Amino acid sequence: MLLVIESPNPDIIHALSEVAKALNVEFKIELGGDAVVTKQERQRRVRTIRKFRGSLKKYVKKADYEPNKQDWYLQ
Repeated sequence: MLLVIESPNPDIIHALSEVAKALNVEFKIELGGDAVVTKQERQRRVRTIRKFRGSLKKYVKKADYEPNKQDWYLQ
């Protein structure tokens, strides 16, 4: 599995990088936040993140994560 981090926010990048390392998942960082994401791609991403919801709690608390306020979650 490859986690693609698409955010210019260094706090989010750091938090998600820690999650990826803890779960032994490869990740890459793409800073280009101006890309248009299709509705199907957003739905696919949400389905994927839901699989990890329970295991992500201890990491997203560190980044002051709020489900409906983070761009990376909604994209």
